[in-house]
Amino acid sequence: MGLFWDAEIILRTVLEAFIKFLKIVSQEELADLEKKLDEFWVVLDEIDRVSHSDRAKELINSGRITTPETIRQLILLPEEEAIIKAKPSWGNRSYRTKLKNDWSFSAILMDVLKMDRMTPLISFEMMQYYYKLASHVAHADKQGINFVQGLERKEGDYKVTSQLTVYIKQLKVATQIPYWISLELTKLLNDREKGNEILAKYRAYTQNIIALHKPVMQELDRLTGEFIRDNNIRHEYHGPLRPRE
Repeated sequence: MGLFWDAEIILRTVLEAFIKFLKIVSQEELADLEKKLDEFWVVLDEIDRVSHSDRAKELINSGRITTPETIRQLILLPEEEAIIKAKPSWGNRSYRTKLKNDWSFSAILMDVLKMDRMTPLISFEMMQYYYKLASHVAHADKQGINFVQGLERKEGDYKVTSQLTVYIKQLKVATQIPYWISLELTKLLNDREKGNEILAKYRAYTQNIIALHKPVMQELDRLTGEFIRDNNIRHEYHGPLRPRE
């Protein structure tokens, strides 16, 4: 049985894929759309293939691996590597570096944030928060470990309610993203009628999830207050304990 931190790791991957989808479908001109598709499917792929090939060569040359033939399959044929490196995109190293940065989560989020045509179903601030938290868990760094241990160390109703809020958040995001994908595709296809239909269904769904989420959050606030009072905890920071949607 999976636990909430397993879902956080998967959520990070979902957000990564989704933000790249937004970058592609948000292009208003056909030429721009084709350019982004080429960058994602061709140029970035070629950069990765050469990089993986170079690493495979280093591993084999080290003589420290027991399955060299398996690793050798990652090495590009000389003619394949020559074709890629002969392209203008490969000859310009600064272009390759910039392109990889442009397709990072944070860079795409900033670009999408500036687009007037975008109809965000999740606020960009919350998306960034979800992604950073999921990244901490995936990397098992100090913040990720603190997040998991902080929930695990709680007891009784406080622990159950705290974990329930995480499950509901994950459920919300996993449901909001398919709605958002559908909505952006209707824009790409200029199908306003279908877009309005999807938006109406999403609003109905939102009312249901709020009805589920609100009492849980109210109970968590109550239990958090009791925990702070019972343990005589003083907070120097007087802002919200979590981002508000």
